[in-house]
Amino acid sequence: MSQSLLNALFPNEKENDLPFAVMDAIHTGQTAAVLPESSKNRRIPPKNDANLGGVNIEACIEKAARKYDVDPDLIRAVIKVESNYDSTAASDRGAIGLMQLMPETAKELGIKNARDPEENIMGGTRYLKSLLDRYNGEIETALAAYNWGIGNLEKSSRQLPRETLIYIARVAGRYRQLKSSA
Repeated sequence: MSQSLLNALFPNEKENDLPFAVMDAIHTGQTAAVLPESSKNRRIPPKNDANLGGVNIEACIEKAARKYDVDPDLIRAVIKVESNYDSTAASDRGAIGLMQLMPETAKELGIKNARDPEENIMGGTRYLKSLLDRYNGEIETALAAYNWGIGNLEKSSRQLPRETLIYIARVAGRYRQLKSSA
């Protein structure tokens, strides 16, 4: 996480006041340190082998990336952290699909079936792009809004929950990993 985002989100806080594991992971890029053991060993399908029920996930990611002008590696990182490439994933809070869209968000995006991998990726990428535009390309801030919600972020940006800090660190870490292996 960038120092500018930390300063913006926590203007009156010192780094030592944030959860140590999160800050250490952010600074070292070792986000696996803050993950539960079960999350560390998940496997992402190889780029050209990502296929769910006849839908080529990689082709969907590339299509969405081109259409909405979002880095495909950022989309991959969000999908990995949100659902581990499981199109049937559903959270306790009701988010569904590869990019874990809330039903209300999916409806606003015009998505008819959020479990459909292509619709989910296209809608999730469109939403991510709107957040990137809203927050002037600041990836970490857009990810905070994606995870915690725009309303929560804009009402209480100084008090990001630990879960959201960990989420940002995980996605940012995965994104860096994908960029470095390209």
